[in-house]
Amino acid sequence: MAQRQQHQYPQQEHPDAVTCPIFDILAVFEKKWALAVLKEIYRGTSKFNDLKRRLHGINPSILSRRLAELEKRQLIQRKVSAGRPVAIEYSLTERSRHLFTCWPMKRGS
Repeated sequence: MAQRQQHQYPQQEHPDAVTCPIFDILAVFEKKWALAVLKEIYRGTSKFNDLKRRLHGINPSILSRRLAELEKRQLIQRKVSAGRPVAIEYSLTERSRHLFTCWPMKRGS
């Protein structure tokens, strides 16, 4: 099965690419489901199974990867609460909240 080629944003054409976070964010958003996952978390703090249920058709391994990528890029934060069973919740970071102030979206949409 052929793997989809990822775009590489050439840094030599964009001198600010190293310091500009938009290139980092665009690299995540071009991946399938990334924007949908972020949009669901924008609606409110979510647990993994809640996201899986609301994102019809997403494979759990893809959801795990997208959550890890969004966390790595500091667009979401992962909160692990001690207890039985362990609860993991995902919420937006200040960085992604700022992104949504620049990007108009209604909570209900």
